[in-house]
Amino acid sequence: MTVDKEAFEYAIAKIDDGNIFEVFCLDFLASILGHSFIPVAGTKDKGVDGFQHFFTKEGKEKQIFQITTEKDIEGKLNSTLVKLEENEILLDKLVYVTNRKVNNAERIIDEIFDDKGIHIVIYDIRWFKANCNQSQQSIKSYKIFVDTYLHEYTKPGHSSTVADFEIDSRLFVFLGQQFNNNRVDLKLDDLLADTLILFALEESSPENLINETLLKLSIKKYLKFDPQLLDEKISSRLKILSSKPKKINHHTKEDGYCLPFDTRQELLERNLKDEKLHQDFFAETHITIKKFFKEIDVRVNDIQGLITKVFNDIFSKQGLEFSNFVLEGDSDSVIEQNLNDVISSTVDESKVVLGNKEKVKTALHLAIRDIVYNGSVSQIKFLKSLSNTYLMMFL
Repeated sequence: MTVDKEAFEYAIAKIDDGNIFEVFCLDFLASILGHSFIPVAGTKDKGVDGFQHFFTKEGKEKQIFQITTEKDIEGKLNSTLVKLEENEILLDKLVYVTNRKVNNAERIIDEIFDDKGIHIVIYDIRWFKANCNQSQQSIKSYKIFVDTYLHEYTKPGHSSTVADFEIDSRLFVFLGQQFNNNRVDLKLDDLLADTLILFALEESSPENLINETLLKLSIKKYLKFDPQLLDEKISSRLKILSSKPKKINHHTKEDGYCLPFDTRQELLERNLKDEKLHQDFFAETHITIKKFFKEIDVRVNDIQGLITKVFNDIFSKQGLEFSNFVLEGDSDSVIEQNLNDVISSTVDESKVVLGNKEKVKTALHLAIRDIVYNGSVSQIKFLKSLSNTYLMMFL
């Protein structure tokens, strides 16, 4: 079994705690480098910024491994080399291990070698991503990490969303995910039944099995139509989902169901990918809107809050038309007229300074049009995902 590289990259890159990253790296580096890698744990060797170091011997070459989550790559490298020199630690190569992305690695390596004569090797987040499926041991290292620190992502629909769907949005996020992943394979009623079953089993375990009667009672609270319409479908899908390839486990003796480890891992990777997409959308949309604000010489303190409110209102007031436009390119009048009405209402209700409101409305309209018509791959993908989620709620 392999791990999803996009989910892996996001999970590792989001670690801010140096100790947690260090624990993961101890195991992961050993899985990649093998027996020649010797970890030095718990010594805070020679006071080098309090980080632990790792030593390896390849012939006469001495490599020191340093693990860090610090954002100032050059500053951290230079301070490390100074401390190594002060403590008379000799080395041929320093391997700098980080979960950050180092864009100017070649320049840094060349400058340090010219200045200090020390070879630098950088293992950044791209190195981790490239090696995540190298062996079963590297995969196991990642599985242990996410099971320990990211277990909340194993729940159905646990990822961020912009639109406020008033009730538990996780169900509709999960419906959208299921639709995106199974739209060719399943009929809509099968998809709905499967989604509701998996969602209702989120708190299940081998020690906390849920029988069919309790499961249907749990599902009932999510439906606004007669649950008996899905009664037979849920019974038949329970049998299919608990047959190979299994999505749920059926314990025949107790006649109860639970989510197996593999299904939770699948949900985790899907949630992490969605979380990354959400983060990328916000970052790129923030840049787009800020550009249009600058062009008309207006400033807003809480741009992210304004972005969230605008898209909440778009999906709340024009969700069906907007989703149809994003997915099918139809009803483009929503962009020209209805969108303008929604943005105007949103800004009027916001805390934007009264004298700036008309400028902000203009800038937001131009920015959102630009995102919808000319957005990046991440922006368009996110809006399509959000539109699918809305349609699942509507259906």
